Amino acid sequence: MSIVIIGAGLAGYNLVKEIRKLDADVEVRVVTADVGEFYSKPMLSNAFAKGKSPEQLVMNTAAQMSERYGIQVDTHCDVTKIDRAKKQITTSNGQVTYNKLVLAVGATPRTYPVDDTCADRVISINHLDDYRRFRESIDRIKQARSSNQPVKIALIGGGLIGCEFANDLANQGFEVEIIEPTGSLMGSLLPNPVSLQLSGRLQGLGVRVLHTTVDEIVRHESNDVLQLKYADGSGSAVDVAVSAIGMAANTQLAASAGLSVNRGICVNGVLETSDPNIFALGDCAEVSGHLLFYIMPLMACARALAKTLIGQDRSVVAYGPMPVTVKTPACPLVVLPPPNSVSNGEWQFEQGDADHDIKAVYYDSDGVIRGFALSGECIKEKAALSKQTAFLSIEA
Repeated sequence: MSIVIIGAGLAGYNLVKEIRKLDADVEVRVVTADVGEFYSKPMLSNAFAKGKSPEQLVMNTAAQMSERYGIQVDTHCDVTKIDRAKKQITTSNGQVTYNKLVLAVGATPRTYPVDDTCADRVISINHLDDYRRFRESIDRIKQARSSNQPVKIALIGGGLIGCEFANDLANQGFEVEIIEPTGSLMGSLLPNPVSLQLSGRLQGLGVRVLHTTVDEIVRHESNDVLQLKYADGSGSAVDVAVSAIGMAANTQLAASAGLSVNRGICVNGVLETSDPNIFALGDCAEVSGHLLFYIMPLMACARALAKTLIGQDRSVVAYGPMPVTVKTPACPLVVLPPPNSVSNGEWQFEQGDADHDIKAVYYDSDGVIRGFALSGECIKEKAALSKQTAFLSIEA
């Protein structure tokens, strides 16, 4: 049997690891459009603080992954078509036949539209190559000016990634501003009192927080800066802008093959698409209606799918409590957002010993804990609250 995995990110390579735990011999082939390096994507948002260059973030090359796990890795190989009848994919290197196909094609950042003059200074950081471009851009700016003039960076979007980058960059001496139109940082994950704590702590680092939208970005050739114009009539001049306005699952390849797609590639509880020989996991997969751009769901899916692929059983993915530790040391945070399907509950709050210690617990209408958000010293209650939180149920 041949298992072909499209994508060499955390989803694809963690599936390889789980397969090899169960079967040392089954043929596995990974096809990827990039160089196939294995690294931890979550590390990108605090790599400056850890002093990590792009090269230092790489844990294994494609060749090392191939040797370690006994797999074939096709790098710089674009997949253009899936022929479901022939069980074959068309790539830039030719045809590849599969028995079971796994789509681990991830998600793409939603980008702020700019013209070509700004393209090298308005960056989305979702891959190692993006981080490399970001570092190179900052290095060029530093070399072109006096050492005591700080680099100014705008983060368009105040979600989890934008806030993590803001904390990391501010700690490294950059002048940072966040532009978040909703009125609250990480508003889709945090209740308002915790969001306000996060905002205050980041501002304590010198981060400027603006609640407006970016109407236009123009590059001024005279002083080589980006002029950001805001909907409220104000503006600012920055050196680099990071677009962090959300992610969209990569569904194009699946859709072109006639597979069912919605916000992501639609899969059931065993991660099976509308074709029983094709599966999906990671950021591209919408599992029984749930689209979860986090590491813990990805790992749970990889473990379950490995069992299904090698024929051990049709393993339904089981999501235990999946709290997210946010990398904002200025305001330590752990959040387990309540499921979108639970809309009739309410947040209850307890104040800790310090002003920035908040315990927020989300109860559904039956009084069952369905999520929580912890800040400061209250993050120590993560394990205890996780045990009390109802799991996200996935149907087969």
